[in-house]
Amino acid sequence: MEKERNYESQIDAYLLGELTGSQLDAFERALREDPALAQRVSEERQLFRGLQHHGNEQLRARLKAIHRQTQGEASASPTGTAPSAKKRRLPVRILLTAAAGLALLIVATYLLRPDPLSGPEVFAQHYQSYPLSHTERSEPTEDPRLAQIDARYSRGDYERVLPLVAELTAEANRDPLLQMAGGIAALESRDYPLAIRYFTSIRENPDSPLADQATWYLALTHLQGDDVRAARPLLEDLAKRPEADRHTEAIAVLQQL
Repeated sequence: MEKERNYESQIDAYLLGELTGSQLDAFERALREDPALAQRVSEERQLFRGLQHHGNEQLRARLKAIHRQTQGEASASPTGTAPSAKKRRLPVRILLTAAAGLALLIVATYLLRPDPLSGPEVFAQHYQSYPLSHTERSEPTEDPRLAQIDARYSRGDYERVLPLVAELTAEANRDPLLQMAGGIAALESRDYPLAIRYFTSIRENPDSPLADQATWYLALTHLQGDDVRAARPLLEDLAKRPEADRHTEAIAVLQQL
């Protein structure tokens, strides 16, 4: 509950460009990790940008003034008394009310044609870990490390997956499912360059049964790094091939970018 109140107090400041430094870094990290928060910020940004697009400078100036005044009142609250959620959300509510008839038109327009989302926002909405199982491997083996990888992967112990994958790949094991495990583990551990190397290695063999999946996760890795330019051609490759794995998801993501 306290976490939700903290986010309430920061959403308006974020949309108004008034978060800086460590507060901005922390909020953007929360956007990457909390899909519900990312969706909420996206929806409010669409409404806010709609009004900005129509050039109502006076309204925007008034909004910023109200936001500063509200934050000032919150800071002046007695020690130990949390400002009310209603007071923190006042700027966006006043924005929509003050816009009156103009806001109705803008809201309708921008809900039908939403603004592009940021890469991390899209990632938060679409990412799910790949379901890994050693029984799917193209080359069954007695190597006990594969079972260890599967066990750690299924528990979400991704940092302990990476050393085992590195050992096996160093021994020239080119199993695409093993490389997929390494890519997902690296992505979950936020080692994006390593994730990119694993997914790219799978894609180098277009006949691999996981080539399309690797393309999808490679695109998501670039989106998490907010590199939309690198992600777009990968998504377009999946979107233009109806038979491709992740074809439908790729189309959905492209519509959001």
